[in-house]
Amino acid sequence: SPPFQPWHPALYERLVLTVAISRHGLDYLSATSVPPERLTLSRLGTEAAPRLAAASPDGVLRIVSCSFVTPVKRVPLMAEALLALAKSLPAHAIHWIHFGDGPELGAVRARMAAGRPPNLDCEFPGQVDNQVVLAHYAQQPVDVFLLLSSSEGLPVSIQEAASAGIPVVATDVGGVGELVGSDNGALLPAHPTVEEIVTALRERAIDRDPEERQAMRAASYRRWAEGFDAKINHERFAQKIRVQLDALNAKQAR
Repeated sequence: SPPFQPWHPALYERLVLTVAISRHGLDYLSATSVPPERLTLSRLGTEAAPRLAAASPDGVLRIVSCSFVTPVKRVPLMAEALLALAKSLPAHAIHWIHFGDGPELGAVRARMAAGRPPNLDCEFPGQVDNQVVLAHYAQQPVDVFLLLSSSEGLPVSIQEAASAGIPVVATDVGGVGELVGSDNGALLPAHPTVEEIVTALRERAIDRDPEERQAMRAASYRRWAEGFDAKINHERFAQKIRVQLDALNAKQAR
């Protein structure tokens, strides 16, 4: 109080158009009485990945995450979950790479150094250019993208992973559920336990047969192509703005 994204009736009443980038945001604005004729949905989308990511060919479970290392992203919780996963599967090799930096990265590094079992490898490249992440998807096998945020809009990081055909395990917050479902990964509770995260990773990335895992990869790409392709979304958004401009020009000409 006031809420994170406060409702200002006077502001929205003066706007010709309010554009939400997620259905979650659209529903919020609709519930706060923004007139439907002044409200539209236009997801940001991402450019297509250079190529689809490959599944690991050698039995290693390769997990990627990408975010700032701040409390809302809960990267320390990722570390605890992956430690627990590795300890529960001592004969299964696991590799985790996290792209991103922030105030909690030192603690995550220290935790992994102190308690990491021999079957778990991890990399922390820190803050990198976006193209480095996309190149990793194109050049290295990736089996799961993991995001455990306590709050989100509709993460670009998940959109990029889906464009590369990567299954996603993520918390069901904000608009995440608009891109992630049981067909292409798993939605976790907003505040998952370590056990719930481990179970989701095992069920989606280890216990399923190769055909089912491949179907999840295809579903991730399909979800991205149907709703999150920036080229399509940006052209549609430009058309919406054109309609508004034409209407304003016609009104002024009268």
